[in-house]
Amino acid sequence: MPERLPSTANPPAPDVRTAIGQAALVILGLTLVDKVLALGKEMLIAARYGVSADLDVFNLAYALPGLLGLLLDGAVIAAFVPLYVDWRRNLSPDELRNRSLTVCLTCLGGSVALAGLGLAVAGIVFPLIGYGFSAAQNALGVPMLRQLLWLVALEGTAAALAALLRAWKAFAAVTAAQLPINIALMAFLVWGQPGDIQLLVQGTLVGTACKTLWLVVAVGRKLPLWRPFRFEKRGLADFFGLAMPLAGSVLIANSNLLVDQSMATQLSAGGLSTLRYAYRINDLPLQLIVLALSKAILPFVSEQVSDGDTSGIRRIFAQSLASLGLIAFPVIALVMLFADDIVVVLLRRGAFDAEAARHTALALRCYTGGLFFFSYACINGAFFCALRRAHALFVMGIVSVGLNFGLNWLFLRLMGGAEAIALSSSVTAALLAAAFLLQLRGPLGLTKPIRLGIGLVPPALATLAAVVPCLLLRGRLGALPVPSLVRLGLEGMLFLVVFAPALMLGTARV
Repeated sequence: MPERLPSTANPPAPDVRTAIGQAALVILGLTLVDKVLALGKEMLIAARYGVSADLDVFNLAYALPGLLGLLLDGAVIAAFVPLYVDWRRNLSPDELRNRSLTVCLTCLGGSVALAGLGLAVAGIVFPLIGYGFSAAQNALGVPMLRQLLWLVALEGTAAALAALLRAWKAFAAVTAAQLPINIALMAFLVWGQPGDIQLLVQGTLVGTACKTLWLVVAVGRKLPLWRPFRFEKRGLADFFGLAMPLAGSVLIANSNLLVDQSMATQLSAGGLSTLRYAYRINDLPLQLIVLALSKAILPFVSEQVSDGDTSGIRRIFAQSLASLGLIAFPVIALVMLFADDIVVVLLRRGAFDAEAARHTALALRCYTGGLFFFSYACINGAFFCALRRAHALFVMGIVSVGLNFGLNWLFLRLMGGAEAIALSSSVTAALLAAAFLLQLRGPLGLTKPIRLGIGLVPPALATLAAVVPCLLLRGRLGALPVPSLVRLGLEGMLFLVVFAPALMLGTARV
């Protein structure tokens, strides 16, 4: 009797908006745990290393494997989920298993080969991307890069397994897989030799290996991985037809982070680390809420695309934009107002001194100015992938790299410092968001795109209303003889006391 894969039958679906909300809450809850751990990890890193030259080297050495990991994760999941939706409806359980395992095995082999290629050229690549580093820093970075390239093999395997879980809507299992990485890093930092930069390398490798093992077990519980299967070339051809342009777009789009860090090697020692601290703090709301929403959306939008439900897709898109405004606008305002207190509370201890905090807060403000556009890019990608318009992502990815490089060059000469690169990223994200929105007009049937902004009005007005008392009382709150954490809590409460009722009032009127 043929085995049954998860979700081979299609039970009556609940309301799509409710289902997406429930899935997002599951992802959000587990992501919240992960980000609490991530904050603890960043605090430990700041206390141990501050903004040192060695930390600059680790950040750059991690950038290339991290970029390749994002490539594999983004392209494999975004290509596999829409395909799986179609396969599940049109194939028998045995054929579905064959195609699924064909993709998994291919991803394993491809990621190992990619890691091997990286190991062969690491001695050439690191001095090129670290062109602003000293000879001693490059000598430290090459072996560090070789060690971290094993992450590529692990992440490629994990991406295929995560894609299966995402297609099954097993959001809890796939999201929880991220937890071991931060746990392992914190363990190495707490119990390792203080100041040893190799702790970051070892913790990252061990944590990622645990993540991959978790995914193997989670998938293996529902789909026998070790039983023989037939290698399906047709399924593989379908997968590569969608994944290759997606891989190119993910590679090019995320190359901006590598470009930023490479150009930051021109800065004084610690400049690259300053940029990374600011990036990680700015990335917290993005990772915590926005990515949870985009991950939850993809399988549902893929099903609506398969059904030809354009009005349903357009409705989810409008609701997603409104959700982004509700998240991004108040966060932008809070960070712009209180970035100094935020950085002090999170990082100001040990080797991370007052000067490092000042520069990090400035870079954080420049990053946060583009938070809405960074957030939109996550949602935008889910819709382009579901609509299978990967070539548009690829072309815009090429444009983004050139634009980002040019703006980095310009802003570094006008401003200098890590804040110049952070501001360049925000401007690039804003320009790309406008271009992407124009490209979605046709596929979504947006005859009047201006209507998409209606849902953004209440959170925008509520944010402006909450900013006013914060500005008026900022001096008095700053003068209070209380710890920074208490002062930051009071500032946040003042903002929310005005924001919440103003949002409810504005929403009721709209």
